[in-house]
Amino acid sequence: MTKPGSLTPIPSADSSQHPMSATSPLLALNQPVGGEFGITAELPTLELIHSFREGKFPLRYGYYRHVDHPKLKVLQEALAEQCGVPHARLFCSAHAALYELLRLLAHERKGRRLIVLHSGELTPEWHERLALVQAECVFLRLAVEPLPEASEWSRHDLLLLLHKGSDPETLPLQEAGRGTLLVCSDALPPSLENHPHIKYWTAPVSDAQGAEIGGVVLGKVDRVMGELHELRKQRGAIFSTRLTTQANPQNLKSVSSISAALTASVAHREIRRIFTEMDNAEDALLYPSGMAAITMILDTLRTVERPKMIMIGTLYTDTYGLLRGSVLEGTTLDWEWVGVGDLGRLEHAIDDRTALVFTETITNPLGDVSDLWAVSELTRRHRIPLVVDNTLATPFNCQPLACGADLVVYSTAKHFSGSNAHRGGMVLFREGALADTLRCQHRLLNMELCEDEASSLRGCLTDFPERMAQFNTNGLRVAEFLCQHPAVKEVHFPGLPDHPSHAVSQRLLRGTGSVISWTLRHDHPESFQAVYDGLWGPILKAPTLGSNTTLMCPYALVAHYHATDEELLDLGFPRTLLRIAVGCESNLNEVLAGLQTALARAFPQPGQG
Repeated sequence: MTKPGSLTPIPSADSSQHPMSATSPLLALNQPVGGEFGITAELPTLELIHSFREGKFPLRYGYYRHVDHPKLKVLQEALAEQCGVPHARLFCSAHAALYELLRLLAHERKGRRLIVLHSGELTPEWHERLALVQAECVFLRLAVEPLPEASEWSRHDLLLLLHKGSDPETLPLQEAGRGTLLVCSDALPPSLENHPHIKYWTAPVSDAQGAEIGGVVLGKVDRVMGELHELRKQRGAIFSTRLTTQANPQNLKSVSSISAALTASVAHREIRRIFTEMDNAEDALLYPSGMAAITMILDTLRTVERPKMIMIGTLYTDTYGLLRGSVLEGTTLDWEWVGVGDLGRLEHAIDDRTALVFTETITNPLGDVSDLWAVSELTRRHRIPLVVDNTLATPFNCQPLACGADLVVYSTAKHFSGSNAHRGGMVLFREGALADTLRCQHRLLNMELCEDEASSLRGCLTDFPERMAQFNTNGLRVAEFLCQHPAVKEVHFPGLPDHPSHAVSQRLLRGTGSVISWTLRHDHPESFQAVYDGLWGPILKAPTLGSNTTLMCPYALVAHYHATDEELLDLGFPRTLLRIAVGCESNLNEVLAGLQTALARAFPQPGQG
């Protein structure tokens, strides 16, 4: 298969053909956007994108959930080396680290038992925390209840040992039989190298003062730790890059699980106040990323008894993947897709197994807009929660709770920050049983946004309304420019009169934001590469949106690289789809000039007019 901008067919990714090379000259082009703690990076050529996606080498910098920042890589490597394991994966908290590992292992297959071994009286909080995993739990109190013989453990059993201290020699269980032994401790171990029966060890990571700032999974099983790495990208319980310089991996002392670094501060309370006022909400919770917020909602609502979720519209790729790929008891959970205007199909899709309906106010990347009033009328009638990702619209343009939504979710890394240097997420709601459940889950897993990220976000909110108004103005202007340009074939933006969602957007939204997708009239590989690889004036080629400065990317290649043509057709766009996230620049003329320069490089295929 020949991919856009590739003059010869790209071979399949094979490590023997393409050994990972961190010294490729292409990597010199891969620079961070947003400074020291930037959340994205420049991808200035198609060759760089193809090489990365085909496995020739890892990127040094990239979108913050998908590519570990060099500082994060160094810290994880130091933890792994110090603790005598091949892998270390950092998370936003120790409880979140354990939860993500247990969710992965416990639901690999149906009927897997989680045998919890504990010494003292197990607190109600621990019972609640483990119940979140939705696995069969057997509790055994050491020195009170006799342990079965090692031969009695099933090879599918997970043995979770709750331990205090760092010394693996003091563990009351020195063999796991055929089961898999996981240790959850309040301290890092000196080394697990001589303890082959311990497959995983989870613990807090502290700062220099001994306060918890995150959590780590230390692991020996390559496959599982690789899958955990991929799940962290998708599910979003990330460790903030801002905390890497504060971490003290040499601290082997016990760390309190209740840490000032992971609890709500003045900045958190002020952010929640601002957002609840903007969004007509009663309360809010902050998370380490937008995907973490979505993940926690899904984990709360989807159960074995009610596994089905319905998604409306073509959603952001990570949301789409998470909704389609969630697993409980070894079975992929049910999902169904309906178009934004197909209310009849939506009502037909809702049944007694439906856990929730999920949509985006403005979908990414095609800009479709759901009629939230009509959708919420249906979901209320069937008593099904409606969850709305309002990231592209923001509360400046739409307040979904006022339109009948039950939960509203944001990535705060986008328009609210605008700096490309903050990572975080949020859920807003009105009071009720669902709100109480989410608060409990948030507390049990320590899913709070870290203080450094909260302070970063708080400093950006002062001028948010003015910036968002400019985003709206600039987005419409660029969309109109693209519509009139002879090199452009199609433009997807709800602010344009010919967009399928234009009428709904005019009723529902104050403005239509600034994320625009389009295709070239001449999108054959040579033309596509000429347009993309050349200069774009002040426009940076980097994959995110909501930036104060304009960014663009080849959306399908970045988000759906390995999708087949048929899969892309189902999603509603071609492999050559481009996306521009227009910034809030006060003078847009340079951006328009950059677009004009880039589009002038498009040319017809030889032999065509």
